[in-house]
Amino acid sequence: SKKQIMPSSSREIVTIQVGHYSNYIGAHLWNNFDIESSMNAYNSSFFNINENKCTPRLILFDQRGALKELSNVTDSSSDLSCELDMNTEYIDCSNGNNEKLNYLKEFDNDNKKQEIEPINFEQSIQSWPDFLRTKSTFNPRSSITLQDHWHNDNDNSNEQFDIYHAGVQAYKQQFDQIEETFHYFLEQCDCLQGFRCLCDTNDGFSGLYSNIQDYLYEECPKRPTFTYLSFKPRTNSKHNQTDLINFCLTLTNSLCTNEMPTIPLSLQYPLESSDQKIHFPSFNYDSTSFYQTSFLLSIVIQHSLISSTFTYDMLTDRLCPKKNYLLSLSSLLPFDLNSSSTLLTYLQNRDLFSSLINLTPFIKQKMDNELLACHCFIRGIDQHYLYNPHTTQSTIQFHSASDLIDTYFFEQYSSTMISSSSSWKQKLQFQLPDPFTQLNNSS
Repeated sequence: SKKQIMPSSSREIVTIQVGHYSNYIGAHLWNNFDIESSMNAYNSSFFNINENKCTPRLILFDQRGALKELSNVTDSSSDLSCELDMNTEYIDCSNGNNEKLNYLKEFDNDNKKQEIEPINFEQSIQSWPDFLRTKSTFNPRSSITLQDHWHNDNDNSNEQFDIYHAGVQAYKQQFDQIEETFHYFLEQCDCLQGFRCLCDTNDGFSGLYSNIQDYLYEECPKRPTFTYLSFKPRTNSKHNQTDLINFCLTLTNSLCTNEMPTIPLSLQYPLESSDQKIHFPSFNYDSTSFYQTSFLLSIVIQHSLISSTFTYDMLTDRLCPKKNYLLSLSSLLPFDLNSSSTLLTYLQNRDLFSSLINLTPFIKQKMDNELLACHCFIRGIDQHYLYNPHTTQSTIQFHSASDLIDTYFFEQYSSTMISSSSSWKQKLQFQLPDPFTQLNNSS
C-alpha cells in the first residue's frame, strides 16, 4: 500500500545548535516557539513525553561550564548519559533546581514584571540558560558538552578551542556519544523533514559542525540540512585571520562537499576590519551584545523557512536551482505598513527587495532581475489591509498576503526567478521582552 504523504506541519524537524553564540540564538528561538505554540509548531519541532509535556527535537553542543543549571543533569562525562531512556527525568527549564535570576522567577508574575530592571538583567547574564524561560522540558540527551574545553577559560589551562581542527578532534573524541544521541532523536521521527542547524563560525565549533554535517549526510542523504552560519559579535575592529579561515573551511564543506543550503548571518560586517553594524530604521541595539543580537537573529531564523505547503526538500529544490546552495537572508523588522495604506499600494510604490535589510552582509545582492530564487514569509496583514476593493479592479481578488506577494513576484520576475511565499494573519505573539526596552523606538 502507498504510504500517505504527511503535511509539512506534521513532518519532524530536528534542530542542531553548535556553539555558544548559536545556543544564545537557540534559547531565544525556543522561548519564541513556546509563546507561539498556537501555530502548531509542536508537531514538527517537539515530541510528546506524556500528555502534559513536550520536549524539543534538539541536540546542542557547548563547552563545559556554559550550561550552568542544566549541566548537573546533562554533563556528558556522566556515565548516566549512556543509560537514559524515556523514563528518565527530563529537564524542566521553567523550574530548575539551581538558583535562577530574578527575571526568570518573576517572568510570569504580571504584577512584578514592571519592577524588573532591564539593564541590570542583561548585565547579570553569564550564559544562555540565564534567559531560557520556555516551559517545555528538555531531554537530557539534548545536551553534549565538550569534555576537554571549558567556557571562559581565561587562564588557558585547557587546550585551546579557537581553530577549526580543534573541533574536528573534539568530534573524533566524543563520536560514540554523538552517534548515540543522533540515533536516539532520529528514532523518535516517523517522517523526518530535515534539519535546522545553527553553527558558530569563529572558533573550533566550525570544525565540529562540519563533521556533524558530514555524519548527517551519510545517515540521512536525502534530508536537507539548512545551515545558519552565525558570526558571534566582535567587540573590537581588529580583523582576525583565524576567524576567516574557520568560516571558509566550514562554508566550503557545506556548499561544495555536502551541497546543503547555507545561510551566513551577522549583524556586523565580519569580513571587514571596520566596526560597522547592520542598521534597523526603527530601533537601536548594541552590536557587541550576545543577548541583543541573538534575539534579533532568532526572530528572522524562526520565520525564514515557514511554509504551509512547502517542505524542506521542496524548498531546497526551489531555492537552490543550478546547485546554488549559498543563500542570503533579509528582513523588514518591523514591517512598516501605514495603517491608511494597503499591501498592494505598498508594493506598487516601491521595489520590495530594495527595502529589505540584508543579514548576510558580505553578499552583495543585485536586484536587477538577477535573483535566481526567493522564498518570502509575511505576517500580520489582515484581509482588509491587502487591497482596497473600491479602487482596485473587481477582477482582482487576493485571499491572503501570500497570494498578493506571489502575484507581485510573477509580474516582476516571472522569467528570471523561482518564487514562493507563505503568510500568517497573526501578528507577533511575543513582544520585545522587558530587558529589550532599550531596543524600542527611542531614536
